[in-house]
Amino acid sequence: MTKIDSFGNRKKRNASVFDSDNLTSLPADLHEERWINIVYEYIQKAKLGPPAFEERGVHPSTGPFTCTLRLPNGPLIPFGSDLGTFKKKSDAKLAAAQQATKWLRSQGLVAQSTAKRRRSSTEAQLASDSIPVALGETGLTQALTRQLGMDHTAEQGTLPERCTKLIVELGFSQPTFEFEPLEGAFYNVHATFNSRDENVEPRLSGKIGRVEAVYGKKQAKEQCWREISKVLEAIRVDRMAMMSHMAL
Repeated sequence: MTKIDSFGNRKKRNASVFDSDNLTSLPADLHEERWINIVYEYIQKAKLGPPAFEERGVHPSTGPFTCTLRLPNGPLIPFGSDLGTFKKKSDAKLAAAQQATKWLRSQGLVAQSTAKRRRSSTEAQLASDSIPVALGETGLTQALTRQLGMDHTAEQGTLPERCTKLIVELGFSQPTFEFEPLEGAFYNVHATFNSRDENVEPRLSGKIGRVEAVYGKKQAKEQCWREISKVLEAIRVDRMAMMSHMAL
């Protein structure tokens, strides 16, 4: 083996030791909430300048990585400065956003979290208990319950995935999203359903789920889906109530 090869192998071994011995342990709740979304939503509502993420890697592609985050109204020392290094760049960014969110909550600038990404079994039982006893007593209501996802299977996946599934189960076509770009990477967006769906269900007429001045196209669409989900849920509940009366 040449001296150059030996040096290269030793360098790789040293890098490997550094990676394994110096990586930060991931916080247990790192993936409990969408920390980056929370930061951007706060920035949008407070009408502040965009947050400044600064990502660095010991090696640009393989890491390990660090990330800091400065908020226009945040402390002098950026968030993430004391978190160490992470194997994944995405985890480093998420951890910095998590630290920023917890600081915002401690200052009373962002509401405390009241919901987890996955509902507990207790919550699922409470939701099940809230369904009238008449539901499920006949084959008709049992079939409708399965069709409209009342067994909670529709709650799996992301919000857009759940909405897309519910739209199909309700018998509608998927909506079209229309974006209006604004200055500084902000967007207005709304969704429209086709004329057939509008005729069947008046609540789907016109501009549905419109949100305005949201930072980032992806964030804007996500918030639009959130508004659409409220309309879809109202339609689903009304249909279930109607069918329960028919089954009596």
